[in-house]
Amino acid sequence: MSLNEFDVVVAPETEAQVIQYIKDAASLLVFLQDLSPEERRGYAKMSVSKQDFIDKTMIHGEQHPDILPQYTNLNSFRNGVQVIKCMERIHAQIKPFSDKLEDTIMLARAEVYEVARAFYAAVKEAARHGVPEMEHILKDLSYHFRKISAPSNTEKTDKTSKTNQEPA
Repeated sequence: MSLNEFDVVVAPETEAQVIQYIKDAASLLVFLQDLSPEERRGYAKMSVSKQDFIDKTMIHGEQHPDILPQYTNLNSFRNGVQVIKCMERIHAQIKPFSDKLEDTIMLARAEVYEVARAFYAAVKEAARHGVPEMEHILKDLSYHFRKISAPSNTEKTDKTSKTNQEPA
């Protein structure tokens, strides 16, 4: 599908309203965390089998609270399990919306890039024919198509293959 197939205009009021809804939702969930990439790597990842393990532990922990280590709290554990399930339900609603946003951004970028490249080609042609001011525009736009060459490597490395030689 192409954005050109329908007239897409997002009124500033609509954009502001959607952003406000998102901010409002975030303010309702004041406990949400923002982890750094390093912090993310440090935590166990929750696969389906691990979630099943947690759910079963919850059931058995409620049936045998005397087995839980003394430094743990069954109510906190139960709350954590409920928060996970709640966040998963909310995420299940947000993810399709987020995916549609990403896809629409990708489509819009592709289409406007196509128009920009067509404009650039027309500017190049006009500059070739000496149309005033086109050289300036061409110079400004051609900057985005410059080729960046890799640094020259004057030192050649000798890669010798190791042979399987038996010690003498």
